[in-house]
Amino acid sequence: MRKIETIVEKARREGRNKMIIGILLVFLMVFSTVGYAFYYTREGDEESNEETYNGLKFINNGNLWLVNIEGYDFSFMFHPKDIENVSINMTHNINNYTNKPLYFVNNSGGINEISRNLYNFIPRMQEVCYGECEKDLPVKNCTDNLIIFQESEYDEINQKDNCIFIRSKGEQIKVSDAFLYRILGIR
Repeated sequence: MRKIETIVEKARREGRNKMIIGILLVFLMVFSTVGYAFYYTREGDEESNEETYNGLKFINNGNLWLVNIEGYDFSFMFHPKDIENVSINMTHNINNYTNKPLYFVNNSGGINEISRNLYNFIPRMQEVCYGECEKDLPVKNCTDNLIIFQESEYDEINQKDNCIFIRSKGEQIKVSDAFLYRILGIR
């Protein structure tokens, strides 16, 4: 049989229980935040790798190389050193693409790399045809900003007017990174 409690005793007991639960919750929240901060710092130190290239600090997060240029964040699959063997013959820079639509031919993984990095500068991107094609797409020529992806025996980038020919032997993303490094003035 339970002892009969007065209202004052019951209120005191409930207040004490609430205080204990409150202290436990505060303790749990503080130490979980501190533990997460220590874990995240250690984990980040092990996985991040910094390298400087042409005065820019590249950070490898495990999947991508990240760099900040004039307040804009860019991410690349390949470090600039990894694409030094790509032949580049073009004069365009980021200003040739800013606030202008960008068209591309032969959708490949390279277009995803380009769009991820240029979305702040280009209002829209669209797949088109260059010359004749069997798809129901608009036909563009080299008066428009046009990127043409082609298979080749060599990794190279060439320019004809406003057309950029990205040719690769199966590594479209690698050559697309070389294109991005060139227009951003990194390489």
